[in-house]
Amino acid sequence: MSVRPTSRRWLVSGGDAAVAGSAMSGRRLFGVGVFGSIVAALCCTPLLAIVLGALGLSAWLAWSDYVVLPALLVFLAIAVYGFTRWRGDHSCETRHG
Repeated sequence: MSVRPTSRRWLVSGGDAAVAGSAMSGRRLFGVGVFGSIVAALCCTPLLAIVLGALGLSAWLAWSDYVVLPALLVFLAIAVYGFTRWRGDHSCETRHG
C-alpha cells in the first residue's frame, strides 16, 4: 500500500482500488482536543468517584490517576496543535488570497 500527499488530500492505493480521504483539519483537531480535555477534566473531579461508587466499581479509582491525567495532557496537546494548525491555515489564506 502506498500513501502520497496531494495538496491536503491523501491518496491511498492498495491493489486495484484507490481510496481518497482528507486529512483532519486544524479546526477539527482543536475541537477533538477541547472535547477530550473537558471529558478528562470532568473525570478528575468527584464526578468519577460518584459514578464509579454508584456502579460498585470504586476500587478502580486507585488506578484512575494513571489514565486520566495523561489523557488530559494528550488532549490538551492535541488542542494546542489543532489551534496552531487552524490559525496557520487562516494566515496562509489571508496572505495568498
